[in-house]
Amino acid sequence: EGEVVRGVLRGWSVRVYLVAMQVPLDRANALFVDEDFDGALAQYNAAVAAEPDSGEALAKRAACNLKLGRHRAAASDAAAAVALQPSARAHRWAGLAHFALQEWTAARSAFAAALLLSGGGGEAGGGAAELRRWVRKADAELAEAAAGVGSGATTSGASDPAPNPAAPPASAVAAEKPTAAAPPPRPPRGRGCRRTRARAAAAAPPPPPPPLPPPLPPPPPPPPRHQRSAPPSASSPPAPRTLPALLRLLLLRLRLLLH
Repeated sequence: EGEVVRGVLRGWSVRVYLVAMQVPLDRANALFVDEDFDGALAQYNAAVAAEPDSGEALAKRAACNLKLGRHRAAASDAAAAVALQPSARAHRWAGLAHFALQEWTAARSAFAAALLLSGGGGEAGGGAAELRRWVRKADAELAEAAAGVGSGATTSGASDPAPNPAAPPASAVAAEKPTAAAPPPRPPRGRGCRRTRARAAAAAPPPPPPPLPPPLPPPPPPPPRHQRSAPPSASSPPAPRTLPALLRLLLLRLRLLLH
């Protein structure tokens, strides 16, 4: 009878323990759905404290940390969840956390493991298509990083040739060459350049005024008095009349005689 009583008590204690752990987890899930991520994180912490070996609680706390921008904590929780209970969802949270931390190799491995465990299903919270897209993103980042490292090594090798023992020291060559003035700064490029150039133009000093035109030459002096044309005098002979004037004069005299 004592063994039976102890077995019953042991079973009841296990049930109470599971209920005590499940209550914060259910509350945390409800708060997570309501987008109360701070309250959900507190409940997930209580669930993990009640059962530290719960891979489900650790994986969900990793998702909550991702929503709060705590990428390093999310990566740690996801790694612990994968070690306790491997699942496609936990690998996906780990991949997202490493991708946010720009750890492309770890992110690519996590996404590939999630794709392998999902088997083309929807366990990873988006299906195999989304996981393949994240794998391609990680591959693109790795290729870009490798290209940047390769171009940097090539540039450094080309800019640092082997020293010539017969050449004069660089200090002597630098002393002989005149120091050139530094080139003016290049204008910025990209978005917002027009506004930046407008501000620079407004801050620049105004251009100098154009030069004044040369003064006009002085007017010529008047001619001397003896060279000036004299006005016509009364004693001077009249100017010869033209034929129309003579005809008009004759017509006038005829009219006077007829009257």
